[in-house]
Amino acid sequence: MGLIALSTDVVREYSIKEDTSEDKTIFLLGGIDSITRAYIDDKHMAQGSWDSIDIHDKFIDFVRFGLKGWRNFKDSSGNDVPFQAEEKTLPRLGKVTLASEASLKLLDLLWIVQLGNQVIENSALTDQDKKK
Repeated sequence: MGLIALSTDVVREYSIKEDTSEDKTIFLLGGIDSITRAYIDDKHMAQGSWDSIDIHDKFIDFVRFGLKGWRNFKDSSGNDVPFQAEEKTLPRLGKVTLASEASLKLLDLLWIVQLGNQVIENSALTDQDKKK
């Protein structure tokens, strides 16, 4: 068999490692395609050299593009927190649906790093795909 195309439209469930509760919060994460990844990389590279990249902003962008929703995410009163997405038109990408700034602001920075790593992992071929 030849090469296998990336399937970045698949949404996977993920929970934060430190969430040890029985009713974990579930984050719904997709992947990002190579053009979106280049857009994010180029956006952050434009700020200077590789040594001066704002790495946390880059993870925020990975999550902005890859987070599709959540379940069982509560506020301090125990109420469900609604996930908000927004549509934007971006250079090179056209119309995209992103996690809203309001939704991203509800996430701890360490969670964003974990979620961003998972978005990147979701954007690559799995070991099983590579064996086909």
